[in-house]
Amino acid sequence: MAEIIELDDRIMGENLRKARMARGMTQTEIAERVNISLTAYQKIESGKTRIINKNYEKCADVLGIPLVELVNGFMPIMDSVEVLEDVREEYLSKIDQLSDKLASLEDTLRDKEKLIYTQELLIEHLQK
Repeated sequence: MAEIIELDDRIMGENLRKARMARGMTQTEIAERVNISLTAYQKIESGKTRIINKNYEKCADVLGIPLVELVNGFMPIMDSVEVLEDVREEYLSKIDQLSDKLASLEDTLRDKEKLIYTQELLIEHLQK
């Protein structure tokens, strides 16, 4: 059974504060861009104002993040298959890069072994 999570204005205000700070924005900047007073914004961020209103959505727009991310404090995974495929592709790409580096190192090692063998033959020849 799915757990019902009650929205808490203080938690949502904290999510808003964290998102704002992560973007290096001030409360004044957000308030001005949302077109509300600094005091009104501070009440939203502190959890003293009901958060479910049009201003919270405007704050998400100003911060450039989806409303769901602002409400949750994180972006929920919408499609786990898609996420897993992205991870798989990323690792396959890294494996390909490592394979290329390994092949290059093997070539270098073969070249060095040939050089050592040639030097040993030369030393042996000079010793005779």
